[in-house]
Amino acid sequence: MSALSPLTKLTFSDDDAPCVYYHLPDNLRNWPWLRVVNPHLDESNDESFAWLKTFTAFSPERLAAFNKAKFTLFSALAFPDGSSFTFRSTCDLNYLFFAMDEFTDGEPLNIVVQRCNATMDAILHPDAPRPDGESAVGEMARQFWKRAIDGEPIPASVVQRFHTTWREFIDSVILQAERRGQQYICTPDEYISARRPNIGVAPSLVWIEHALGLDIPDAVMKHPLIETLNRDAIDMVVMTNDMRSYRKEFLAKDCDYNAVTVVTKHLKTDLAGAIQWISDYHDRSIESFMRARKAIIARTEGTSQWSEEDHKQVLRYIDGLGLFVRGHDEWYFDSHRYFGEKAEEVRRTRKVVIEP
Repeated sequence: MSALSPLTKLTFSDDDAPCVYYHLPDNLRNWPWLRVVNPHLDESNDESFAWLKTFTAFSPERLAAFNKAKFTLFSALAFPDGSSFTFRSTCDLNYLFFAMDEFTDGEPLNIVVQRCNATMDAILHPDAPRPDGESAVGEMARQFWKRAIDGEPIPASVVQRFHTTWREFIDSVILQAERRGQQYICTPDEYISARRPNIGVAPSLVWIEHALGLDIPDAVMKHPLIETLNRDAIDMVVMTNDMRSYRKEFLAKDCDYNAVTVVTKHLKTDLAGAIQWISDYHDRSIESFMRARKAIIARTEGTSQWSEEDHKQVLRYIDGLGLFVRGHDEWYFDSHRYFGEKAEEVRRTRKVVIEP
């Protein structure tokens, strides 16, 4: 169990308005993968941001916010390996994810369905022009995928995994919109099940394979141990995201789809108790991840049937997962999206203050 400080009430000297703060646990304190930054960051940042600016749907203010959030740095931390071409694709992918947020958050269900399905159609038919009047996310998805598949070769199995995980992702965005319209707050089990595809990590993990030049057979990727590794990595990202983003979402009155709110409501606890529950869940995910990794290294639980080459590729993939989890955790303190100008202070103190 991670040790957390209890919820603490503060008083600001300027107006004496009470507020609360909580501490972020250091769940990756023993994580063996350390921070690495992709060497192609500067070059690809400029190229990808220039690409984003070609879509006139984004105002100068939103473009400035995107730039300040350092989405391409997230790619550099999460995908530190690979060529400049594949790294640029991960930058474009992350801009597409956040554009999806821009064009689906708070929108009515029928609009969300249209925009989500437009991205799927664009990815399945990248050579077909998009219809007039369609949301910019359709053309963004088309250009992103068209560039990716016309560049460095992508194994057919990797392409299929991206198609499958993207469909699961947009279906989860549609489900979120349905629940938002009903003002429904999930139970913890419902939330975790729905949030795994919704966080957008599964399509991103496909890019680990591509960046590392892997061609792992479907039968190997569907092994229970690898499915466990993927699930645990996704769960770590979900729990990290929700602890980091809760302040921002709370202040925006948009925190119903966050594990903190879910746990607080359904487990009848307070903010400190919710953070503790989420931290403990994260720790259990790490334990499960490391157990699965150990079994694969030892070639037990059916993995001895893999070829030597497949085993080597899987070990490289696991390292990619480890770096992705570390990079995701680090990015919150480099970006100003969640903590603003206090990001470095939060990194140092791990104290998150919720202003009144």
